[in-house]
Amino acid sequence: MDRRKWLLRLIWVRVVVFTIVCIAAQPNLDMLVILGAVWALSFCWLGLLKFDDDYVWQAYAQIAVDLLLITWTVNRTGGIDSYFSSLYFLEIVMSSILLERRGAFLAAMASSIIVFGHMEGGYFYPGLIPSKTGTWPELPVLQYIISLNIFGFCSVAFLSNFLAESWRRAGVELERSTGQVAFLQAFSDRIVDSLGSGLVTTDLEGSIYLF
Repeated sequence: MDRRKWLLRLIWVRVVVFTIVCIAAQPNLDMLVILGAVWALSFCWLGLLKFDDDYVWQAYAQIAVDLLLITWTVNRTGGIDSYFSSLYFLEIVMSSILLERRGAFLAAMASSIIVFGHMEGGYFYPGLIPSKTGTWPELPVLQYIISLNIFGFCSVAFLSNFLAESWRRAGVELERSTGQVAFLQAFSDRIVDSLGSGLVTTDLEGSIYLF
């Protein structure tokens, strides 16, 4: 897998997604600050890609920072009422592509811890997270919502890792098959080139169909 190419794609996906989020959330000072941070970090990631070839730690660093940016965005767009909590799922999918099984489940675990701490903190410390409705659900309902989120994170990590592994396995098999076909083609050409006379293939009626 070309991890550098996927890191580059992640940078552009991040910029596009957060720009759309900023526009959809009716731009205010908080969202503009978040968008500015995303653009500034994106230039830093591009510079690291150019000068550092250790792409594994860069992938971990980008995903960790993304989770914080997503939490910041959710915080400023209503917390439990925010539509942008689904960005956690996108980050888990990218983790499964960049960092395989371990990265996917680490991202799911980190997302679960962040969502749990963020939402519980908003319940016990009113004002920590601005709510669009001005009210928070009862604690059992909130814990149920948090549990659903955690279950969703783990499910997405499992499914996205399964699909990514299948995709990688198919790629390896395709490369192996392509190599075998190239070898057989070269072997066949070598045999034909080494013959001192011509080689003609005919059917039962004597018609030539391969020369």
